[in-house]
Amino acid sequence: DGEEVIRLVGVVDDEVRYLRGDDCVDDGEPFWREPPQREGDLVEVLVDSADETFVEMDISVHSENRFHLEAAQGDDEFEMRRIYPEVSPTAIPGLTDFELAGEWLMIGYPCFEAEVPQLVRIIDPPAPSIHLNKVVGDACVSDGEAFLDAQVSGTLVTGSPKLHDDWEFGEIRSSDEEVGEVEAVGTVRTENFIRLDILGEVVDLRRVLGG
Repeated sequence: DGEEVIRLVGVVDDEVRYLRGDDCVDDGEPFWREPPQREGDLVEVLVDSADETFVEMDISVHSENRFHLEAAQGDDEFEMRRIYPEVSPTAIPGLTDFELAGEWLMIGYPCFEAEVPQLVRIIDPPAPSIHLNKVVGDACVSDGEAFLDAQVSGTLVTGSPKLHDDWEFGEIRSSDEEVGEVEAVGTVRTENFIRLDILGEVVDLRRVLGG
């Protein structure tokens, strides 16, 4: 609709599909008709689910984690960056030298009763603090809004996340009388992966690479 938006896509059943829907594309829709085989290939990318509109685009590779799509006709351009692929890496012993600032994919965080992929930005002010802001908003936390202020001690991360009034983690709901201030506790396993525990549920953060 004439606006530049950030979208999340992933490999689902060997096909690249949109992970989050918006006003133009539906979640689960294919990203392109056929995958490219090499640099310079033309691919047809879905840009509107309602009208089944595909745009023919040319691919140029910048690195193994980043490539560029440019419309064969018109001014449309996309930049695609890979998410750190490890979903449960072994913690690096003695990890001390890392920089967390940047964009991250977060999996396992709820909005109402659904878990949807979240794109967040970690702002890394002077140690030991970090701030997590939403990049792509939803019904629970708007884009640009801060929802976790945390402290980092070594590789230990602790903080209090912001949750919508009607949230649920596993069997625990915000309406439960025994639920007080919610805490997030976790570790920086690698410079590209953080695992948090929030009320017994696993929340993973994986860095967006190729910046």
